[in-house]
Amino acid sequence: MPPDGGAARLFIGVPLGLLIALASASMIGWLILGLPVAAYDPLKMPAFVWYYRGDPQVVRAMAGGTIASLTLLVGLVYALWARSAPLHGAARFAISSAQTSRKTIRPFAKHS
Repeated sequence: MPPDGGAARLFIGVPLGLLIALASASMIGWLILGLPVAAYDPLKMPAFVWYYRGDPQVVRAMAGGTIASLTLLVGLVYALWARSAPLHGAARFAISSAQTSRKTIRPFAKHS
């Protein structure tokens, strides 16, 4: 029986989700600070946050960005996992004898 890939999904999905959450948190925090979008460099964000770690305005902006990013990520994961029934192919047919014994369904005609 082949594995379903659940462990591989977790090992790949969790770090990738955290990376996306942190990247979007830094972008949202950058926008909250009112800094120009053209000056945003994701590779320099760790140094920026470390340099301004004592500034309460930067800390609040990055915390707000983190909260917004995690909310967005949780909503996205929920939307992907809580899918409703498909529009096509979800028809249910009479398969049990109790469903076929109703008067509205005709029995198959036997040909001799």
